[in-house]
Amino acid sequence: LLGASQIGTSITSSLGTGSHTFSSLAQSISSGSTGYFWITCDVASGATPSNTINVEADPILTFASGTPSGSISAGGTQTFQEAIPAITISSPDPSVAIGNIIQYTSNNVIYRLDLAVANTNATLSGLQITTTGTYSASDISNLKAWYSTDISFSSETDVLLSTKATSLSAGVHIFPTWTNQVINSGTTGYVFITTDLPCASTSGNTVNVSAVTTSDVTFLSGNKAGTAYAGGTQTIIYATPNNVTSPASTVDDSKSLLTWTNPSDCYD
Repeated sequence: LLGASQIGTSITSSLGTGSHTFSSLAQSISSGSTGYFWITCDVASGATPSNTINVEADPILTFASGTPSGSISAGGTQTFQEAIPAITISSPDPSVAIGNIIQYTSNNVIYRLDLAVANTNATLSGLQITTTGTYSASDISNLKAWYSTDISFSSETDVLLSTKATSLSAGVHIFPTWTNQVINSGTTGYVFITTDLPCASTSGNTVNVSAVTTSDVTFLSGNKAGTAYAGGTQTIIYATPNNVTSPASTVDDSKSLLTWTNPSDCYD
């Protein structure tokens, strides 16, 4: 319809099957030339897939003067289809900055994935990631996937989609028991990957997440495109040990018995 201009007013009510009359039409067609008229419609977001619409043959045309002749064929049947989400993956480069993560801390962000959705809402239904580094499975307690509506991670307000707590060595990880997440059309959703570290994690070991690709992300439906980047390397560092509590000792001529209560977290 490039170069076409609307004539008359749009019909916006009583749109069921039957006769429809356009009003306020005024279009001059020069002698010796051919004019072309197109009938269009806007499809509602809630239109029922598989329903059909078409324009019957020989619509009635009126002219200020002259007698029309000839015939007009019917329009081909148009079938409504369910809108397909268009999903674009991306991330900063690196996905998260190079940094340190401390023994016995929770929800350390090691990856971020951005998911922009267009056309219609999309439902995120699964994710797999690949981890690399010098870490061993015992260095981390889990891998968690979270959903956020903004670029700031918060374990208080973001949605926990899945936790993987077994087989945590470097390699491919498919998140289990996934909670589906709707991302509205016209918005961008953010997935954060975090990990918890035990006290016994090895200082100096590293962990990072490789670039997520479109094949790593699953949706109930949608066309996926785009590029994301690897996360920056995260290095495990020592935690500051906490002091014991309730220290006490006995008094004796030859010896003294010392007692205390160990802290609940990391200590030497």
